[in-house]
Amino acid sequence: MAGSSKAVGALCAFLSVAEIAFAITIIALVADQLWPGAGSYYGCYWDYSVVPAQEYCGTWYNEGVCLLTANSVNVCRYSYAASAIGIVAALITVFAMCLPPVATLLAGLFGSIWWLAYAITATVYSKDVNNQDFSVVIGAGTAAERTVTIPYSFPRGNYRTMVYALAWTTFCCCMVVMALAFAMMK
Repeated sequence: MAGSSKAVGALCAFLSVAEIAFAITIIALVADQLWPGAGSYYGCYWDYSVVPAQEYCGTWYNEGVCLLTANSVNVCRYSYAASAIGIVAALITVFAMCLPPVATLLAGLFGSIWWLAYAITATVYSKDVNNQDFSVVIGAGTAAERTVTIPYSFPRGNYRTMVYALAWTTFCCCMVVMALAFAMMK
């Protein structure tokens, strides 16, 4: 029975390392893609509201706006905090083989609740941002400069999707760790 408990503890440790990797990935995505700071960026966007779909390439300016939200709530800062605290909780469960099962259970419970709250927040705000119009300046600085509004195309939606998918995956890992810790208690 002690060997199976060690195997379950090792699986908890493996899942905890995965949680840490997912949290670090969320931090990297937010820092590099979703909150890049102020500056001009060149990009091409497709307008699927017209048939045939039309591509617009141009320059857009980001004033340090978090691309995870479209209002005053800064989900990017929350992403950093959620990931950092999630890493600390996962570090506890990395040592599941050495801890009493109840400590692993409590750390898994905390991680589950923590990541559930973040996953819901990231998903809800991402949905709101994905449904907003986005303006692109075409031909900036030339006589032909014009602004085109593209419906439902706030930039970098694929990175937002990655962030909330990683958050839900991390929540699931925490739930499995919690279930395994409960199994170790028997």
